[in-house]
Amino acid sequence: VFKKVSPSIFLIVAARAIGTAQGSAVAITATDLITNCHVVQGALKLTLKQNKQEWPVTLVSADPVSDRCLVRVPDGKFQPVAGMRPYDSLDVGEAAYTLGAPVGLELTLGSGIVSGRRDEDNRHYIQTTAPVSPGSSGGGLFDARGNLIGVTTMVLAGKERLNQSLNFAIPVDAFYGP
Repeated sequence: VFKKVSPSIFLIVAARAIGTAQGSAVAITATDLITNCHVVQGALKLTLKQNKQEWPVTLVSADPVSDRCLVRVPDGKFQPVAGMRPYDSLDVGEAAYTLGAPVGLELTLGSGIVSGRRDEDNRHYIQTTAPVSPGSSGGGLFDARGNLIGVTTMVLAGKERLNQSLNFAIPVDAFYGP
């Protein structure tokens, strides 16, 4: 899975008025990438990174309410993900892999399962035991064949701040809907 999908995963750095934030992004075309809006929100400058290479990034569209953003590198020549699977095709218990840049550690692979399919506020979420950490947001959640199934977005830590593998991704097909 890693060899197949890693060329499509990037670190994204958002320079803000005070400090920087970082997360991950997934190439869906040679120039376009999807990520979470909370990664790029409030950025004065966006930079995409992979293997010591850097590219300036432009925000193309944003839906902060659903946390879905599209960014673009106009002269990009990226390898997009090879395939995508819709939410309705996912089975609880199937293997799932996260790939992103938790705490800036580029191309970190994690494994687990699809542990639930959740509906909140008329939105679907994929629950997974595959690790999601700060900086993973905007990265990919993949099936065992390397198909993109979601974009990692959040961890529910609970009031004791303990994570019991309550990790969530926005289904990839939500990025193509209203």
